[in-house]
Amino acid sequence: MSNTKNIITITAVAIAALVFIKKLMWPIIKRYFLNEKLYAGAVLLTVEPTGISINKQQQLILQLQVEPDHGKNFVTEIKALFDEAEIAALQPGARMWVSYNAHYHKKISLRKEELKNNGTFFRTQQ
Repeated sequence: MSNTKNIITITAVAIAALVFIKKLMWPIIKRYFLNEKLYAGAVLLTVEPTGISINKQQQLILQLQVEPDHGKNFVTEIKALFDEAEIAALQPGARMWVSYNAHYHKKISLRKEELKNNGTFFRTQQ
């Protein structure tokens, strides 16, 4: 009988711990370790074509120096497809907006929505 009470107690504590983790800790874990998406400016360092072309878009490897608001600058690469108008603006020294994961700098993406919305995706270095 006492073993049954111990098992029930352990099960109840385990369920309470899981609920605690899910309700209180999961947002913290998710934000800091999974998908904390931050935005920053970046300077284009190099452009390297891969030789792949899909639907009149060329795949390029961009080497970027990301300049976050907080923390150290870091250099990373991104592989993406670009059309001819975008390629013309991809000159070393060009500045652009990126989103990145604060804990995994290789997880980075260009913020192309600005290009589609108002054409301010690329801006010249001042």
